[in-house]
Amino acid sequence: MTDLYTHYSCRPYWATAVPDEDQINIGERFKTGAIAPASGVYRYVEHCEEHKHSLACTPSIVEMDIKLSRGDKVPPLRSCGESVIWRLVSLT
Repeated sequence: MTDLYTHYSCRPYWATAVPDEDQINIGERFKTGAIAPASGVYRYVEHCEEHKHSLACTPSIVEMDIKLSRGDKVPPLRSCGESVIWRLVSLT
């Protein structure tokens, strides 16, 4: 199979699911359900558009930052379980 990918100058779909770490920028935002492109600390930014007006949820100081490994699924906010936006603040 490797020869086939080399022959056609492509990569298998599972190799493209997570971008290379050198393509990741600190400050990039990721929505719940996305795949974490790099191991690091992600900080809560806001609830997703579809939930903004229906929730009066404010995350605690403990859940403002989460640690994710490369390839992990970006989680919802623990206290309410709703979709949120996370920002990559540092790589680990």
